[in-house]
Amino acid sequence: MDITYQNGLPEKYFDAAVELYESAFGEKFSHAIPNRADRISLIRNGFQAEFAITAFADKQLVGLAGYHTRSGSLTGGISESAILKKLGLLRGIKACVILSLYERTPAPGQLVMDGIVVLSTYRGYGIGTELLKRLVVYASKDGYNMIRLDVINTNPSARKLYERFGFKVIREESYPYLNRILGFGGSATMEYTLNKKYLVLCLTKDGEPDFIFGKVYVAEDDEHTAESGLIRIWDEFDDDGLHSQQHFTRVKVPVEVLSTFIEDVKNH
Repeated sequence: MDITYQNGLPEKYFDAAVELYESAFGEKFSHAIPNRADRISLIRNGFQAEFAITAFADKQLVGLAGYHTRSGSLTGGISESAILKKLGLLRGIKACVILSLYERTPAPGQLVMDGIVVLSTYRGYGIGTELLKRLVVYASKDGYNMIRLDVINTNPSARKLYERFGFKVIREESYPYLNRILGFGGSATMEYTLNKKYLVLCLTKDGEPDFIFGKVYVAEDDEHTAESGLIRIWDEFDDDGLHSQQHFTRVKVPVEVLSTFIEDVKNH
């Protein structure tokens, strides 16, 4: 199956994206906004297209990963004023109070997940995992050091996906007294750490340094430690810079070469 990915959400796919987002999160948000038509309208007018990574197959949108930074988020256009205008004063205040319980503000250096969803007929093809991989690449290139998310206790399949990918649970909360208001009674906060060291060093067939690929994770354990520095080699890339195969190698690199490479990456 030919699946393509891109950063951002093209405007012509907005309606499809809204339906996809609603199919995944509508039940969760129905406790704040019970009427589906109201939710659809608010999501449609509140989407900020640049805060998403999208997947396409057979000329249709099949996957979407939204994210939240300190400069905005996929659903960042759903403001309190928009909710009050759409729902009226009393229903609007109730909705704002409930939605505020979902709000998670990124700390400096953090990127927060704002929902990931795959069209039901395209599940099982690794689209969700690939969206996560591309989100990691985006966050690494943009200088973030951590991706954070919250997964509710009624969605164990999503939690398993994140755990398989490498996210670690840092906190679990239980609030059964809010179950009737939120539709769930607990959640787990998970994190994925990025940019622990400086560089990826690729070698030519002659063993000479070839090129640098950004600031990415480098192994810190003894098994993968070179005498002159910590190096993790990714030697095969696809057109988007994502590694297709991953190899760990002990490599001795002259200290002056390694120092130059680290300096180049710092200035990248």
